[in-house]
Amino acid sequence: MTGAGCPNYNECALVRGKLALEGDVYRYYIDSYCCGEEEEWLGCMRFKAKEKLNFCPDFVLPDSVMTIDQIIDRFDMDNN
Repeated sequence: MTGAGCPNYNECALVRGKLALEGDVYRYYIDSYCCGEEEEWLGCMRFKAKEKLNFCPDFVLPDSVMTIDQIIDRFDMDNN
């Protein structure tokens, strides 16, 4: 890790390879959000969702433009 790193690093589905991301895209997210300084991972929507909801759905990417309310709505729609 180059910086302090995200406190959710070890449990994040993105890091653990549970999302369908490979190669350059996967490496971009890890380098840009997961392993950086605090201001980088604080901007991650996966981190924000986990903080607000106590979980993060797999469809949320670090640079998602969805709001927390939109994430909840989609999660509810996908699970009904």
